[in-house]
Amino acid sequence: MALNPLTTAAFDRYRASAELKGMHADAPRYDGDSDQLTAADGLEEWLDGVSGGSTSKGRIPVVSAKPEDVRLWVVTPENVLHAVEICAFGAEREAGRLKHSNLTGGADAFSGGELVFIDGQTIVVNGCSGRYRVGSTAEMKALAGPFRASGYRVWNMGYSTDTNRPALFGTQDPEWVA
Repeated sequence: MALNPLTTAAFDRYRASAELKGMHADAPRYDGDSDQLTAADGLEEWLDGVSGGSTSKGRIPVVSAKPEDVRLWVVTPENVLHAVEICAFGAEREAGRLKHSNLTGGADAFSGGELVFIDGQTIVVNGCSGRYRVGSTAEMKALAGPFRASGYRVWNMGYSTDTNRPALFGTQDPEWVA
């Protein structure tokens, strides 16, 4: 996979202060949920963005509760991987969709979540992963920053203290990551 200097530097800083996690014990298990997704099946490495760190946030994006084009992402010790959640590979598994553990083959990761591309330079990101859970507001902010530093305009769904979980798409307005 390609070398991406912005992404590498940004996420290496994150990894230096984050904890590597195994799959969360409370996450439901399905047959095939640790089968390794490959590039041929749609696995992608996060690429440096082209926005140059634009500080213009524009309008608050509206993301539905169930976006069709949602991508799962996960930060591994080596890179940041992502793939479309609803895909042929996922449909062939018991869960009927991709799981974060398919991106890692069941290996440990730092965290995971979902993202939606608003355009080629702008994303909305959350920390919703049953397997590699984001556990606090501080952790969610620490994750949104590297996505921004990798060259994208980033909106963060934040963390809900009411549910003690990362906020889902469609539940609140995302926050601009400056």
